[in-house]
Amino acid sequence: MTAIDTVNGPVSNQSNSGEVTVTRTEDGLNNSLTVEVACLSAGPTPIGILGSRQATDPGNSWDLVITYVYTEPSSGGPGGPPANVVALLASPIFWIHVGLMIPSTYTFLLTGAASGIFLLVRNRWEGTGSRVKKLFSGQAFTIWGAMIAFWAFFLAAVPIGIWVAGKMYGWANCWTGIPAIWQTDAFSYTNADNVSSIVLILWAIPMYLNRAQIMRSNTYRKFFGWSKFAMRRAQNVKDSRLSKREVALCYFFMGIFAFLVFMVQPHGSSM
Repeated sequence: MTAIDTVNGPVSNQSNSGEVTVTRTEDGLNNSLTVEVACLSAGPTPIGILGSRQATDPGNSWDLVITYVYTEPSSGGPGGPPANVVALLASPIFWIHVGLMIPSTYTFLLTGAASGIFLLVRNRWEGTGSRVKKLFSGQAFTIWGAMIAFWAFFLAAVPIGIWVAGKMYGWANCWTGIPAIWQTDAFSYTNADNVSSIVLILWAIPMYLNRAQIMRSNTYRKFFGWSKFAMRRAQNVKDSRLSKREVALCYFFMGIFAFLVFMVQPHGSSM
């Protein structure tokens, strides 16, 4: 057998059976490798006393086995992140995106936990004189947590998230959902495109149904007390459609759900 390496020259092995090994190490994978297998001799082989008998040659079969190992560069180039991803990782906007996405996800969980505490202690602690007990028996945590988590998540997932997605895998593909690529390793995609929309919608439902309580709260007054329009809306909004206990139950389950979706689940495929 003869193997012709276009770079290193021929390597051969002549016998009834055997193998030829060609080892190549190169950068960039720009060279080609040609392997030629040549039959040097064939035909019946004399055997026995004085070669009176002949063994029939069954053929000249051969197998070509290719084994290869890729080594990944530290950054850029073949096997590494594309240049646009490397540039995106260096962008402060991407880290603003991450800085909003991860804390808001934990805020979903904290709001749910605070709502769970509210469900347990409200009846026992509502009339107490302790400020701490009053805090936990009211819905201050729920209102603050709901508003902060929703708007921080909204900003991270919609305007900033769409910008990040457009920079990462093209503007034509960033409008298929609400992108939320919040992993610090932007080279890996999450399946958050669709889940982001679901979380925002679910989190907004009890906010809308219970908007009277939110708009008449001290928190709302502190933010919008300067606006006659905002305060008039707060006065005219219809009474709450959900009780405090029902709202707390909604946020309790959705807070756990949002945390599990974004922090615990396995993430999607790589680029």
